[in-house]
Amino acid sequence: MLTLALLVIGFVVNRAGKIFCAGNNFLPDPDPSQVSPLKQKPISPTLACSEAFSLAELLIAIVIVGLLIGVTTVNIQRYQINTKRDAARQDIATIMLALDSFWTEHGRFPSTDEGLGVLTRAREDSIEPIYDQNQQGLDPWGQPYRYRKSAEDIAYTLMCLGADSQSGGDGANADISSKDIE
Repeated sequence: MLTLALLVIGFVVNRAGKIFCAGNNFLPDPDPSQVSPLKQKPISPTLACSEAFSLAELLIAIVIVGLLIGVTTVNIQRYQINTKRDAARQDIATIMLALDSFWTEHGRFPSTDEGLGVLTRAREDSIEPIYDQNQQGLDPWGQPYRYRKSAEDIAYTLMCLGADSQSGGDGANADISSKDIE
């Protein structure tokens, strides 16, 4: 991609050099009959070079620059999506560590009704909570993490619903679960 950009820049510089001609000779040598005796300048100046960019050359340059911008934009969006998904995985792993600490202290995981809020409250024996929430426990897309624990099962499910905030999906919309991180 960088090579293509350098080729376009080299092409434009080469054409610009041809337009302005070698040695910056913008005006032709004046005809002695056209020179004013007072100013020593030509009466009707004309450009020495008649070369310029053709419409096709300009369109090709614009198309190439547009393609470069398009490819760059797609790559940046893909990077942003991957960054948010990685941040959600990291948050879920951190919350899972806090849930393990809760298990160690209380011998159980919080119920679905207690939710993750129980991890953020100060304990009797300590001033600090088990888990210090970032942005009130919101995922990178601004939705709360979902916590569910069935009464008969010892395990829990902690999940982020992805960019669309709906169950299922693929790509940026795919759910991220604590079961995927284990």
